[in-house]
Amino acid sequence: FLQDLPKENVTCPLFVTWEKKRGAAKSPFSFGGDSTAPAADVYELRGCIGTLSPLPVSTALTKYALHSALQDHRFTPIHPSELPLLRVAVSLLVQYEPCQNAYDWTVGTHGIIIQFTTANGATFSATYLPEVALEQKWDPPTAVASLIRKSGYNQAITPELIQSIECTRYQSSKIKMTLEEYWQQYQQLNPQAQRMDPAALASSMQQHPTAAAGTSIAYKPPSSRYKGDRQSTGCSIM
Repeated sequence: FLQDLPKENVTCPLFVTWEKKRGAAKSPFSFGGDSTAPAADVYELRGCIGTLSPLPVSTALTKYALHSALQDHRFTPIHPSELPLLRVAVSLLVQYEPCQNAYDWTVGTHGIIIQFTTANGATFSATYLPEVALEQKWDPPTAVASLIRKSGYNQAITPELIQSIECTRYQSSKIKMTLEEYWQQYQQLNPQAQRMDPAALASSMQQHPTAAAGTSIAYKPPSSRYKGDRQSTGCSIM
C-alpha cells in the first residue's frame, strides 16, 4: 500500500478498521455482507480508530493500525490467534466540505463529522466513515441521530439541537486486505520469501510478546482520535 503512494511525504487524515469473520466472536457492530450470505463473506467490526488531522501516511498508518487493533475501548485487544480471520481496511479521507445543514450529504458517498455545543458550554463531536450509513441502511436523519449518541450526548435530540450542528462531509479512498491477500502480494514482491502458515505466525507472535499483546503496553496511543483540522481538504504532498 505504501509503495503505491506517489511520494513518501504524503500527509492525509486516515482511519484503520479491523474486521473479523462473523461467528468467531460476538460484536455489537456488523459490517459488510447480507444476512443471507455465507458466513465466510460476513465481517464484524473488531476495531476502528483514526485521525482527522493530516499526518504523514508512512508513519501514521503503523501507529493507527496498532491503536485500532489494541486500544479501541469498545473491544478487547486483538489476539494473534485471530489473524487468519481478520480483514484490515485503510481509509484515506479526502474532499472535506462544509454542509449547509446536518442532512446535507449523500449516503454511500460521504462520511460526516458533526460538532455541537450545548447551552451549558459542553462540546460534542463524532464522525462516521462513508460506508457506515450505507452498510447499516440508514438515511441521513437516522445516521445523524446515531452519531449524536456516539458523541456521548444522552439528552433529548430536539429540532433545535439538529439545527445547531456544524457538519462537515468528506469522501474516502479505501483499500481492504485479508491475511491471505497480504501473503499473495508479499510473495509477488518477494518471490524467494517462505510463506508462513497463519497458525504458525500466531504461535510465533505469542512467543514474542513485544510483537503481540505486549505492544499495547509499550505503545503510546495518539492523544486524540478525533481532533483535527475540520477545514482540511484531505491529503497533500509536503
